Amino acid sequence: MLHGPYGTLNQSSLCMKNGQCKCNNPKEFVAETRRGDDSYPQYRRQFDTPIPINQNVTIDNRWVVLYNPWLLLKYDCHINVEICSSIKSIKYLYKYYYKGPDRVVTEVHRSSHYDEVKQFIDARWIAAPDTCWRIFKFNLYRMYQSVERLQVHLLNQHQVSFYEYQTISEIVNDEYFSRTMLTEFFALNRADDQQSRHLLYRKILEYYSWHSKEKEWRRRRSQKRDIDRIYTVSPIEGEKFYLSILLSNVKGPTGWDDLLTVNGVHYSSFKQSAQHRGLLESDSSIRSCLVEASILKMPCALRRFFATILIFCEPIDVRRLWDEFLSYMVDDYPSASTTTCHGLTNHLLRDLNDILLQHGKHISQYDLLALTSDSDNDNLMSRIIQEEMSIEVP
Repeated sequence: MLHGPYGTLNQSSLCMKNGQCKCNNPKEFVAETRRGDDSYPQYRRQFDTPIPINQNVTIDNRWVVLYNPWLLLKYDCHINVEICSSIKSIKYLYKYYYKGPDRVVTEVHRSSHYDEVKQFIDARWIAAPDTCWRIFKFNLYRMYQSVERLQVHLLNQHQVSFYEYQTISEIVNDEYFSRTMLTEFFALNRADDQQSRHLLYRKILEYYSWHSKEKEWRRRRSQKRDIDRIYTVSPIEGEKFYLSILLSNVKGPTGWDDLLTVNGVHYSSFKQSAQHRGLLESDSSIRSCLVEASILKMPCALRRFFATILIFCEPIDVRRLWDEFLSYMVDDYPSASTTTCHGLTNHLLRDLNDILLQHGKHISQYDLLALTSDSDNDNLMSRIIQEEMSIEVP
């Protein structure tokens, strides 16, 4: 399992190009395996005493090709073993195997005067074995094992496919359309089958198979296994995201209420349930940022910062952060003896809502106080006019 010796020791070898080895041999001595700059790992090559091959050539560990001793003994042939340490390596292997047949560009003309557009032909070159394979209509590719995607949806918010001749009332009243992978997983746990009660939602395909026509889970009779994948849910989707977290950590739930109940206490949202189960991170880092911002930033900038956190950071306990930094965010509002705390709070909610609306959000989507309409003069002015009138003119 040696590379040659070629490279700099044999300039006439096939691996040489422009005076350098295309395989970058000899390699460098490295104490420990590390990741290289080009996504290929640099394997451990310990310094050792060079071994003479003949009177002119000596080699060391830098010339050894990567190998596996067990595979060499089993197959008795040259086998090169590499480690895929990067997604680039995986993508390269995938594209290499599924790139399809080679393509050739041919050119046919009789003289030097020809129309390049008309003469261009894009053709495929297929070898004799590939041609026979296609003639007999053999399978060109298949995926093994099969990949099944598990549905994640809120109550009565799943997708339904139907024909044009079916009416909406017919679809809504038909129990068949209300059954999904998730609802039937709950039904399976409510039954007497105790095996499913010890499984997570993402593990159900190891022991059961989904029959889409009947829309039901059935116990597997063979040793065949499918690879399961849960649909990706973004934190921006709110309750659906926290539902996916619960399904990935709670074994054998019997229904929506079972996921919302923690130690006998029923919560109103999946977010609260996940929080009391200890599945969510704390807001300590977000709070530290707000503490520092409340000291350094003006109230107007602090309000924009708080809205940015609501949009992009998905804090867990929004109400607690609101109560703690409310006074800092309303510090620049004009106040009089008749100004009430409710008026300042409502004014702040309107300003935050104006920022949230620019990003397709609304203040009602967060665990904050309800925005009410009052008779303040500020309500009669647009935000742009309010900002212009708030500027102090000497």
